[in-house]
Amino acid sequence: QLSEGRVTDHQWILFQKANCRRHSNPNEAIGFYNELIKSFPNSKWTTAANSRLKMTEWSQLNQIRDLAENETDDTNNG
Repeated sequence: QLSEGRVTDHQWILFQKANCRRHSNPNEAIGFYNELIKSFPNSKWTTAANSRLKMTEWSQLNQIRDLAENETDDTNNG
């Protein structure tokens, strides 16, 4: 069992690991945000993790939409 200070450190580390991967590996970032939110629902980092999670998911959806639109444009112009 982790002491209170080590639990807080663990929460912060999860949050930072997710932040570091938001752009390079969004799926992994989403996993870390979800782990923080589910494992530590009362953490001071949970609100921020929820916001970052939503932003990361939104960004992924926009990238997928953009790819689909580009694919459609390529098909129509080809």
